[in-house]
Amino acid sequence: MPVSVSDGCEAGALAVWWNSTPVIMMLLNRRSKKLNYPAWSITHQSEIRIPKPDSAGWDALYRTYVRVRDMEVRPLREAADDPVRAMLDAAAANVLGLEPDVLAGWRRRLCREPTVSNKPYPL
Repeated sequence: MPVSVSDGCEAGALAVWWNSTPVIMMLLNRRSKKLNYPAWSITHQSEIRIPKPDSAGWDALYRTYVRVRDMEVRPLREAADDPVRAMLDAAAANVLGLEPDVLAGWRRRLCREPTVSNKPYPL
């Protein structure tokens, strides 16, 4: 979905935020109620909470973008062991006022979610 930004710094910070675990969880929370491949409408995407550029963690988002912009992000099912996703989430944790370990736990659990892992929950 196209997004209007004022400069490259804002674009980089948004890229980090948009690829962080909290945003992925916001999207997964709005998907259809069936356990199928996640797909989101423009309405769902427009409901994503985005930090304001003058918020305390905005600079951390941009600094993380500078660090990871040339690095490969692994598929979501491999997010638990992805060092890039760990850096994205550390910046997102800064924005949210959380410890990075909290988001690491979310990321590990997210990888086990059936529509992400393509595996059923163990019984």
